[in-house]
Amino acid sequence: MFYYISFLRPPPTQAALSGESILITPQIANDLRTEYYTDVQDIFYSWFLHSPSPGSVVTKPVKLTSWRASTMYKEIPVPPPRNVRSGEYWRLVLSSGTSRKDQVLSLNDENLGRQPFPVLSDPIFFSARSSKAVKQERIQRSYTLTTTNRDHPVIFHIIEQTSFDLDKKIWDSGIGLSSWLIQLHSGMVANTALVSKVKDALFASKCNILELGAGTGIVAIVLGILRGLLNSPVTSGKIITTDLPSALPLLQSNISSSQSLYHPGNIPKGVVLDWDEPDISTQVASFVSGIDVIV
Repeated sequence: MFYYISFLRPPPTQAALSGESILITPQIANDLRTEYYTDVQDIFYSWFLHSPSPGSVVTKPVKLTSWRASTMYKEIPVPPPRNVRSGEYWRLVLSSGTSRKDQVLSLNDENLGRQPFPVLSDPIFFSARSSKAVKQERIQRSYTLTTTNRDHPVIFHIIEQTSFDLDKKIWDSGIGLSSWLIQLHSGMVANTALVSKVKDALFASKCNILELGAGTGIVAIVLGILRGLLNSPVTSGKIITTDLPSALPLLQSNISSSQSLYHPGNIPKGVVLDWDEPDISTQVASFVSGIDVIV
């Protein structure tokens, strides 16, 4: 089981330039937020400037608090970024360490889950004008993956909702399977007959993949990236990733945010598939006879 840093009380969508601290309540819990972290864990905060300009501005992580289940509902004041200007957007980053690497989740990490996973808020708009505080409803987590045929790590981002909707958050199974697929692609999984068959199918020159219950889309995104990183990029086959209608807007948004990381022939497509409905969508129906792998 993995543990995730998140917000019980998220930051506001907008903050004034008064210099007042921003109140949040951090949380460390499992994917469904039904079990809380029982150990003491230092949480560090930093600010990330959300800007379309090249390059990034990230402040040095500073200790915010020591998480304890006994004080899980305590509000914590976070000082705003120094020298913040009106009109700027900043993301609040919470992590369990003081390095930049602690602020992203490495899917190649052999000790994946040894520390609670980091989180970024949605951008907070700083303005000279005061406004009514509105709590954010989304968070972001950043992921990295590396492969043997690429010099630099690939970074992608997944948005989740802060609500308790099960189809709008990351599940342990999605992270675990994504990590295993990366190891499989890199030849790090013991090569049994079954493993070899799965690898040959997933990374063949033509492979039609159907994912059931995609949620936020991490598995389909990882598959799309990996299939585009083959020595001869795969251009044949489809990745159809499915879930309920309520999940599709966020699912497709996450897929689109990583558009530059896919080869044109490996872009996942989000499609509605409700297991309780007898009729299925045209995209899935026309795909059924040619499915190579169901995830």
